[in-house]
Amino acid sequence: MTVYRMGAALLAVSLVAASCAQMAPAGLMAMKDFDPLTADPVRLRAAVAAPAAIAPKPEGVRLDVVHARIGGADRIALSLALEAIPATADGLGRTPRARAGSALHLFRLPPKEIERLRAFRETVATRNGREPGAWSGSLTITAAGCLLSDRLPDGPLLLDTWIKTEQTPDYAPLIQGYDFRRDLAGKPAVEALGACG
Repeated sequence: MTVYRMGAALLAVSLVAASCAQMAPAGLMAMKDFDPLTADPVRLRAAVAAPAAIAPKPEGVRLDVVHARIGGADRIALSLALEAIPATADGLGRTPRARAGSALHLFRLPPKEIERLRAFRETVATRNGREPGAWSGSLTITAAGCLLSDRLPDGPLLLDTWIKTEQTPDYAPLIQGYDFRRDLAGKPAVEALGACG
């Protein structure tokens, strides 16, 4: 069996976040039994709430899965594009609520990416079968954003993220209240993020 760790789902806003946000304890508890190698990928959902002036870029929200030997050797990775879905069409548990001034975006794996994930899982299962206990892995959800207006609001730029799997009755919080303004590294918002469209 591979031990997987959940990555922080950060809205990277076209930048790689320099610091790691702390995951919400409730999310860690909800995801303690999650196994990406056996979970139904059709039921996997991600939710991101970000300031309303920012939107996720098309194909900018990704699920990244890594499998490697403990210690990092023999690493294989898969990056999958998630697709946006309307909150009203989800039907897989209560939809999270965005804080005031934020917009909520929901995502799922499209069918072509589900097939790629299933093929990757077969490779991982073969590797695990040959050398049980020798492997570890990670699963991370990231998103790149763009500006819908010419400026961002003053003050903190708060981000909240959730994940939903067949093992969780509702969306489980991952990151709550992460201020990603510092990730802009002092650049003007339009320069750091780019305009949508």
